[in-house]
Amino acid sequence: MVTGDGAAPGWNAADRELLRSLLRRSDYATSDLDAKAGPDHDRETVIIGRILEGMIQCDGYPSSEKQRMAADREALLCWEDEGGSIGVMDLGATSTAGDA
Repeated sequence: MVTGDGAAPGWNAADRELLRSLLRRSDYATSDLDAKAGPDHDRETVIIGRILEGMIQCDGYPSSEKQRMAADREALLCWEDEGGSIGVMDLGATSTAGDA
């Protein structure tokens, strides 16, 4: 939640300035945030922790429609009878059993 002055609750002016300094130092890349040694190290570590806790990491991001469509359907079928079954799907391949 943001207050009327644009600040998040619990953030004072010193914290906001430290956040700006952290972001400038990492060239605004959250993956490059690093607390520097010095008197503000602990506060920088807390701020970096807040940022990382509020982010969805790549491995936690849901798959896009494009990624799901590109998934290997044959590999998905190998889950049959292993608890991850998606059911029998017609892959357009010829059957190896019962062909005459």
